[in-house]
Amino acid sequence: MKIAYKHLIDFIPSKPSIDDVSKKFFQLGHEHEIIKDNIFDMELTPNRGDCLSINGLLRDLAVFFEVKISDEIYQKEFKTLKLDFVNNAPEACSHIAFLKVDIEESIDSYKGCLKNYFNDLNLNKNNFFTDVSNYISYETGQPTHCYDSTKINEKFILEKNNEKYQFKTLLGKKIQLEGQSLKFIQDGSVSI
Repeated sequence: MKIAYKHLIDFIPSKPSIDDVSKKFFQLGHEHEIIKDNIFDMELTPNRGDCLSINGLLRDLAVFFEVKISDEIYQKEFKTLKLDFVNNAPEACSHIAFLKVDIEESIDSYKGCLKNYFNDLNLNKNNFFTDVSNYISYETGQPTHCYDSTKINEKFILEKNNEKYQFKTLLGKKIQLEGQSLKFIQDGSVSI
């Protein structure tokens, strides 16, 4: 996993050097390399999924540094989203929430932390919703999925998949699933 050094120290008021942060990561057991443009290429062990984000790594670094993680929460009321959803896999995903986002204006360019995410890590943009979803995962570690609400017009189901299944991603890539995984289905179509 690639993490930009400058994205970490935005939340560490003392602004430690990249070498100091690197040493602390090694003390925490987070093996990594520092690669071009002050990017950490992290190799996290499977039992440390909690560190697969900026916030996760900052929680660990808080042992050594004062850390100020942004905890802004949207305070306005959410409209109730009427969606015919069934969770047939509560043991695998006990809590799931849906939010409808309407975009009123065209999105000309990214600004702030979203712009920095793509520029600093030299990432390709896909589309607005996929890009925001990927950024949320990078920052918080929370997985998200985006759907076109105009195409969700019937029962929407989360279930386990135990058989081979091939599907096409939004970017046109074909993926073969084998073994147990989760899938969203609606009227026979699948979104993983």
